[in-house]
Amino acid sequence: EYCNELTQQLELIRLLLCTTSLDANNVKVESETLVTILSVYNASTNTVDRLLRRLMFLYDQSGSCKEEIMMNDLRWGPMTTNHNPKNIDQTNNASEESWEWFVDAIEMDRVRSTLSQFPVTDTLEPTPYNSIECAKDSNDEIRKVEQLGSSADSDDETVDDSSMSETGSSVTPQAKTRALISSLNAGNDLWRGAGDDLRYSPGFILPLILATIEAYLPCEKMNSTEHPENDDEVDPDEEVVHKNEEEIAQCQAFAGVCRRVCDRGGIALAIASLSSRCPSMRKVAVSICALFLKALQMQESHGMKSWRERPQLEMIMSSIQRGLAVRRAIQMQRYDAQEGIEFGGTTSAAHKYNIPMLPAVSAVFLAKVLLILSISRDDMYGQMNRYFLRLTDYHGAFQDCFGLPAFLSLYCSSSDDPSRCRTERNCALLTLKDGAVDEFCYRIISQHHVPELIMSSFDSLIDNPESKSELYLTIDVIETLLQSGGTRASDHLIKRQGLLSWLHGIVSWRKVSSIFPYVALRCRFLKLITTAVDSYRCTKHASDDGDVDALAFYEKAPLANAVIRICLDGADTTENKGDSSHESQATLLENTCHALWAIYLADEGSEIATTSQGSTTLHDVTSLLKKSVCHVEMFKKVLASMCDLPLVTDDNDLPSAKLFCELALGFILEMRMQVLPATILLSLKRVNELMKLYPCLGDDATIMLQVMKCRHMAVMVGGIQVWNRFLPYLANVA
Repeated sequence: EYCNELTQQLELIRLLLCTTSLDANNVKVESETLVTILSVYNASTNTVDRLLRRLMFLYDQSGSCKEEIMMNDLRWGPMTTNHNPKNIDQTNNASEESWEWFVDAIEMDRVRSTLSQFPVTDTLEPTPYNSIECAKDSNDEIRKVEQLGSSADSDDETVDDSSMSETGSSVTPQAKTRALISSLNAGNDLWRGAGDDLRYSPGFILPLILATIEAYLPCEKMNSTEHPENDDEVDPDEEVVHKNEEEIAQCQAFAGVCRRVCDRGGIALAIASLSSRCPSMRKVAVSICALFLKALQMQESHGMKSWRERPQLEMIMSSIQRGLAVRRAIQMQRYDAQEGIEFGGTTSAAHKYNIPMLPAVSAVFLAKVLLILSISRDDMYGQMNRYFLRLTDYHGAFQDCFGLPAFLSLYCSSSDDPSRCRTERNCALLTLKDGAVDEFCYRIISQHHVPELIMSSFDSLIDNPESKSELYLTIDVIETLLQSGGTRASDHLIKRQGLLSWLHGIVSWRKVSSIFPYVALRCRFLKLITTAVDSYRCTKHASDDGDVDALAFYEKAPLANAVIRICLDGADTTENKGDSSHESQATLLENTCHALWAIYLADEGSEIATTSQGSTTLHDVTSLLKKSVCHVEMFKKVLASMCDLPLVTDDNDLPSAKLFCELALGFILEMRMQVLPATILLSLKRVNELMKLYPCLGDDATIMLQVMKCRHMAVMVGGIQVWNRFLPYLANVA
């Protein structure tokens, strides 16, 4: 049964995994235990399911189970309640077992979720957890998987082979450090979507899809040697009729199950798996595609009048098949031209025949097109159908394997209908967002100048009130590129394209309520700012070039001012009539806090004063503090960020200055050592600066009493010299 506490569940699974890896030969697993494990397993890529899949793999590998685990026993979740491997006759094989349960178990919603962020790092053989398992060969197994992944990288005319592997002897230490950080980020493959991670594990699902299709594969024709020696005893006509009827029945069953698997999204998963870093996974994916294409080309499939989308499906599958053949031929020619040296970071001749690893941005496009062409009423059916009908080279081969297929034609739509243009642009952005999963994808995206294109079109979207959905998608695309592109995306977008300046420039001369009329849109933009600043901070720490300017965060003040304006301007705006204003404003305040804290951390440790003048008013700072006064953690972060920010003051800001001093000093006295020492010192410095600007604050008894009580706090954090600056004001009071 499921454990209500996830931590307790994880600890139990980790314990089982550790004990199994210690001495697998003496571990015996009852069939009831296996059923219980499978009932918890959900065939997904979340942490629990990854550990359970590894546990099942070790059970099977070591022979810990008393009964043999057949592929048709791998039923997960609620399906295991009516199925027990102990009750299955061990003489049965996969071809004799009905696979109806598996076809019915595939959920299209989970398939689409998998395509929205395809787990390219998932492997056919579950990778070991070195921090949990105690097996001696764990490190060797990890190195084996990493070697297979790195040696499987495919190349293209526009892709530098040496940069893909970054294992050559000429690579600098700085490049190695960046490659290590990028590989760690990519290896995590964490779910970035909303809700739980329900993506299917391709390494678990694909072998079951292949087994399902192979179970219905028609038998080959009998050879002449298998016929009886005396042909006169059998009527040839009756033999031919009987043979053809049996074959027709098998072919119809084979075509039927292939159609059902396709309708459920199984073939789309196989196509997307062509971007997997595991070579074995790509082999399974190609096998599934080949069998599906065989089913599409059967005469029995042609006779299925209800399968109206069959010609379009055959067109795209044939195009993929020819495209892979062309790419593999180019791969082999390059290997032969280089005489097998440094091809894809390896010297093994076996990798010459590897199936090309497509980027996810291309493989996911093909998978989505297959789903679109399966539904004739889809809005993008005509556009995608025309795209493949225009392919003529190599008999319609899909040659844009290492590019952005159909992106430019969709994003720069030439349709006369404005609504049609928006539909095509949204489709292009959504496909780009779902396909960008790693640095390999971002390299291709940047080569086509896509980031510059979508950033330059952002201004036109702001001025068009009917393009809000596209505005949402554009923000999500830029955030996804930063999250998945690693250091390559950070260097390109932030250092070369000036993303941080672009972000605060959008708000600098416009009215916030006109740009972002909805709270949800403001929250999206604030999340983008947070992601961009965090990406800049990670890149700055990874940089080892010793450049002094690299330590300065010049965008600190304008970015913070933009964040504060987004939060305060038009604060009463609500998302929709049915939403609660209180919840929306709380979410907006939370995202504002995260963005300001990210800006504060990015500038922390800077040895250069980036600016002495700011654009944020003291009134806005005090208003933001008042909004967050009910949330301790938010107030703590906002206070530190505001005290470190240059402000603009005038003679009318005395009430705001007094309120700021009371809030800051009161918070320090109330929370005491729960406040970071750096925050205490910054707050005391800011209060002292305000007293210099407004000397009358030194005559306020309440503030001066708070200052005196803060002395012991300053001593404890080593800031007595900062507190001594208040002595002249205390002398006047005395």
